[in-house]
Amino acid sequence: MRSARWAVLLVFVCTGLAGADSVKTYKGAWFDIKYPASFKVKPQQKSASAQGYDAVSFLSPDGLVEFYVYSPQWSGEPQWIQRRPGETQTGYSQERAGDKVITYVTRKGPGYTRSYADIRQLQLNTRWVFGYRYKNQAAHKQYRPQYMKFKQSLKQYAD
Repeated sequence: MRSARWAVLLVFVCTGLAGADSVKTYKGAWFDIKYPASFKVKPQQKSASAQGYDAVSFLSPDGLVEFYVYSPQWSGEPQWIQRRPGETQTGYSQERAGDKVITYVTRKGPGYTRSYADIRQLQLNTRWVFGYRYKNQAAHKQYRPQYMKFKQSLKQYAD
C-alpha cells in the first residue's frame, strides 16, 4: 500500500499536478523569458531594432495579476511604466551598484497596485524593466513565487 502511494505521488510530481505551474518560453526581439503556461501573452512594444517585441505582458487566467518585462537590445523608453490616470505613487527607492542603477516604484490605481524595477547599466547603455500588477494583496502573495521565477528566467541577447 505504501509503495502505491509513492507511485501516485511520483506521477503527480512528474506531471506537474502537484501544484507547480508548467512554463513556456516567450521569445522577444532580444530576449527569452519563461512564463506560466496558463498565462495569456500580450505584446506591448515593438522592437525598434529587430523583428518582434521589446516589451510584453503576461496575464493570469483569473485576471488577478500581470507580469511585465521590457528588454530591448540597448536602452529605450518602456511605455508600461508611465503614470496612468488615477494612479498615485506609493513607493519609490533607488540603489546603485557600480554603474548599475535600480529604481523601484509602486503605484496604486483604481482596483490594482503596480510595482516595477527599472534597471539601467549606464556605461553599457542598457535597460530592463520588470513589472508586477496585482488586484489585491492575496493575489500578490499567491503569484509572487511565479513572478520571482519569471524575473530570474530572463536571457538577454545582443547582436
